[in-house]
Amino acid sequence: TCMRLQPLFFSNITNTCPPEATVIGLSTTQIFFSSQRMGSQIVEPSIPMSIGVSIEEPKAYLDLCHIFGMNSSFSEIVATTSVGDVIFPCAFDCIILQKSSRRQLFYREHTSNISCLCLAPNGFIMATGEHALEPNIMIWDVNTCTTISSISKYHWTGISCVQFSPDSKSLVSVGNEYDHSMILWQSPSGNWNDWYLQARVRCGIESIFFAKFLGMSTAYNIVTGGRKHMKFWKIDGPHLHASQALYQDKGHLCDMLCGCKFKHMFVTGTGNGHIYAWSDRSLTKVLQITSRPI
Repeated sequence: TCMRLQPLFFSNITNTCPPEATVIGLSTTQIFFSSQRMGSQIVEPSIPMSIGVSIEEPKAYLDLCHIFGMNSSFSEIVATTSVGDVIFPCAFDCIILQKSSRRQLFYREHTSNISCLCLAPNGFIMATGEHALEPNIMIWDVNTCTTISSISKYHWTGISCVQFSPDSKSLVSVGNEYDHSMILWQSPSGNWNDWYLQARVRCGIESIFFAKFLGMSTAYNIVTGGRKHMKFWKIDGPHLHASQALYQDKGHLCDMLCGCKFKHMFVTGTGNGHIYAWSDRSLTKVLQITSRPI
């Protein structure tokens, strides 16, 4: 920490302090001067307190205008709106960078670092998770940056990913617990002030990097991928049933770092530079793109 000392109670301190005087910074409120002759330099304040100088805090505040930087240690941490605005997190804040004006808006209701986010297909509801012992999932309005709902005390040690369904009425979240709990949330109205927990399951000890909806009327509804992990899930009322991916001698089990739905297929990027294309839960095509992770 660098500090500049302003001589409020020392007369001509720059010219009269002996060379052996040193400054040792213990904190912003504890500063000690080591000098045998420092006592002779102390003088009375030039403005005595008796004339009514106020010692109250000034009635002023700082207004946040712009944030530089972002959280980049998590995957799938950027979203874009239909008009091209970019949404991304930086520490506790979620930033909306408006394309037209280059102005930033801020959602500031998190109390820990934001670890994941997802914009609902309806275009105005955002879900953000955080990295904390008792993490919150905040659901908020992108247009007003106001909270719609707060979901807490269901996951532990953080949220690794959140994802909305195509109709914006379902949300899946994955926690950072040892066995990685996955929870399916529902909002009958789609406004998310009436949410409830529909299903909960333990995914296993492998780290999960993404969870995506395939559709509500498809053979499998949700897919998860991560460290040596690829599973396809079927929603059955309050239950979630998993099926392992079928590689069919076209590829092999490896780290799945990201994934998205493309037309009738689901596409994943791997840790060894391949792109895998899936139909239902079967691997149908493998493309070598790079030697580095995708």
